[in-house]
Parts: sequence; C-alpha cells; structure tokens
Amino acid sequence: MSRINPLNRQDVPELEPFLSSTEKRMGFVPNSQLVMAYKPKLLQAFSQLGQAVHDPANKTPRQLRMLVAHMASKSAGCQYCVAHTGESAHNANVEDQKIAAVGQYETSPFFTEAERAALRFAQRAAAVPNAVTDEDFAALRKHYSDEEIVELVSHDQLRVRDEAHSFFGSREERFKFRNVLTVKRIDARHRFPPFAQSGPESSS
Repeated sequence: MSRINPLNRQDVPELEPFLSSTEKRMGFVPNSQLVMAYKPKLLQAFSQLGQAVHDPANKTPRQLRMLVAHMASKSAGCQYCVAHTGESAHNANVEDQKIAAVGQYETSPFFTEAERAALRFAQRAAAVPNAVTDEDFAALRKHYSDEEIVELVSHDQLRVRDEAHSFFGSREERFKFRNVLTVKRIDARHRFPPFAQSGPESSS
C-alpha cells in the first residue's frame, strides 16, 4: 500500500498532460505521481524536468542514457530507482544480459570503452558527486562533446527525483515491472562499493 493515499486521476484533470506523458513513457502512471498531485506545481516541475532530460533531440543514444541512469541508481543503492531504470533500459532495447552486467562494466565484453567511461562517471557521481576526478572528465571527453556530457550528467542526477518518488510509492509498485525481479536479484548479489572496478586507483 502507498504510504499516502494517491489522488484519483480523474480528480486532477489539470495534470492530465503530465500524467499522460509519464504513462506514454512508462506504460502506467506510478502512485508516486498521484501522491505528488497533492502539490500540482511540484508535480508539474518534476514532470517538466523529466521531459527535458528525456528530450528526443538529445544527441547521446537513449540506450546509453538509460544505462547511465541504471548505474547511478545502483551506485546510490535506491531499489525503487533500480526497478524503474532497469525497466526503462529494457524498454529502450538494451539487452537484458547487458543490464544485468552493468555492475561489471569494466571487464564485461558487453560494454565499449565509451560506455565504460560514461558508466564510471555515473557510478562515482551518484555516490559522491565531488569524487568525480579530472581524469574521469578527460576519459569522457575522449568520446563525448560537452553537450553530450551534460545530457549524461542530467540522467545521472535525475535519480534524485526518483528517490523523492520512492518515499511515496508502495513496495508492490516498486517491483511489479517486467524483469525487475531479475534486476533486483543481480543487484543484491553484485552490490558494489562506489569506486569498485573503476580503474587503477580502485586497487589501492
């Protein structure tokens, strides 16, 4: 059960454009948004942020952005976020094996060097933002423009919104998505510290 009773969708018709946008992207409207509807301006702001971050005009591939979001969720330890981002990655046509292997991105053959640079950045930034080093940015710039880096950072930090939603959503909702139980099992088995498998300094 949700900790706060969600409003009925038909009772907030002024929010329908925002709820419909979420439904189109996720396939349903999560209870967290119907709870946030108690504060319409807040829901609108959160929804507009999500729409901006998921702008179809983004230059980076959607699959990469979903993997970055998934890595950030795992690094932060937010199971609600892991559930959503794992399903979003699946819906973006990322192979299930690749989603499952994101914790081993440094050594897994499923990832390119460009993807490893992005995931390494996401892992660190989601744990302790100022722990991202000049070397991390240099690695990103080998593969991405400044505009593309901003896109990736926005997906890494969008998890803050999902963490706010996790206070409202029910446990049943958090793990009802297709493939989420698989993602959850893998996360529990391969939970890693923020800087594990992140380059030479990780062995020091």
